[in-house]
Amino acid sequence: MTEPNLYDVDATTPSSKNREKNSFALAALRGLVGAVVGGAIGWYGFHWLVGQGLLAPMLPGALVGLGCGMSSGWRSQTLGMLCGAGGLIIGLLAYWQVLILKDDSLSFFISHLHERSPQNLLMFGLGGLLAYWFGLGRKRF
Repeated sequence: MTEPNLYDVDATTPSSKNREKNSFALAALRGLVGAVVGGAIGWYGFHWLVGQGLLAPMLPGALVGLGCGMSSGWRSQTLGMLCGAGGLIIGLLAYWQVLILKDDSLSFFISHLHERSPQNLLMFGLGGLLAYWFGLGRKRF
């Protein structure tokens, strides 16, 4: 009778499942750090473009997703949804900061958001959609 090989680990053992969870947790953490870095680059890039006379409210959101997707190395619906929401929020906040209104409060801006041009609203939505799409990441090899 032969003894089982202790070094041959089956893919269904609990230790491999724990490694899978730890790998995903590490990938999610890398993705969130990448999203923050991408959001910061997008924030400053948006303000630089405004100084040049261009308005690109989808840029911060797209870079949130791109930073997350490139750094996570994992395909995750959860990260995509978090990036989509974060990209939409950072795009709105960046636009609010450069916009000159009667009242500088965020609540005034949100309550009068429907008065913005349809092109701007479409760009906010596109920024959130790109953040979701890029934030999904790629398949693991």
